Amino acid sequence: MSSCTRTATKTYRYDAGRGLEIYVFGLVKPLRLTLEADYGAILIKNGVPIGYGYAALLFDRADIAINIFPTYRAGESPHVFVQFAALFHHHFGSQKLIMRRYQLGWQNPEGIDAGSFWFYHKLGFRSTDPRVRRLADAEAARLARRAGARSGPQMLRRLARSDMVLCLDGTPVERFRDIEVKGAGLAVTRVIERRFHGDRRRAVLAMTARVSRALGVPRLLRADARMVPVAALIPDLARWSATERRRLAAALLAKEGRREGPYVLAMLRAHRFRDFLARRYSEKAT
Repeated sequence: MSSCTRTATKTYRYDAGRGLEIYVFGLVKPLRLTLEADYGAILIKNGVPIGYGYAALLFDRADIAINIFPTYRAGESPHVFVQFAALFHHHFGSQKLIMRRYQLGWQNPEGIDAGSFWFYHKLGFRSTDPRVRRLADAEAARLARRAGARSGPQMLRRLARSDMVLCLDGTPVERFRDIEVKGAGLAVTRVIERRFHGDRRRAVLAMTARVSRALGVPRLLRADARMVPVAALIPDLARWSATERRRLAAALLAKEGRREGPYVLAMLRAHRFRDFLARRYSEKAT
């Protein structure tokens, strides 16, 4: 594994070897997302920018994508993507990589023209929809029988109907479930509407006080922690074990730190929080 160093700013430089450098940068605090840690990236080959990428991290999941400029796609595209994925796997603990269907060509003609589905399929990604997996198996068998055969645009659009996932921890694709972040956000909005008559400021103050007491962390009252409303959805938070509450508190505070790297690592240890969100707001990635 090549080295990954951190600059004085919120930027990581990853030397992937063979002239490839990947610069990864996070969001400044005012722009951060509530649950996910969002990262952008610039891909450099022998000193020349060849593309860009992003990853949205939540627990051990990375919603990941790259775009290599057309001039450079015929070269080492698989190597570039593998190194990009390896960066988040090794340095941020990502075990499940999601490729959203837009990247594959869903309502995205460029993805169809590039044959993106088969690019990621060859790297080990599989569709989260069992119907698409069966279709892909049948199409792969057809292509293998005819030298030089290719999938047409209509077939590629059918194959791009669902997201794809690569589980590096061995989780079968049939068991993969993604946490529906928008579901948690909608639940918070409903609480504010029903219990606080739409007064968000009053709601956040009350939620912060409740979560701070449950976790035994007075600093939350001064941190303006953006994750507090989601933590406030947990009905039995005060009855969690001391270890579980300490891990959640560490994640809440790390979210407001100078960099989100420590937050990503703290969320890897917040197992009960992950289980709560997975039970309440889980869906197949589509």
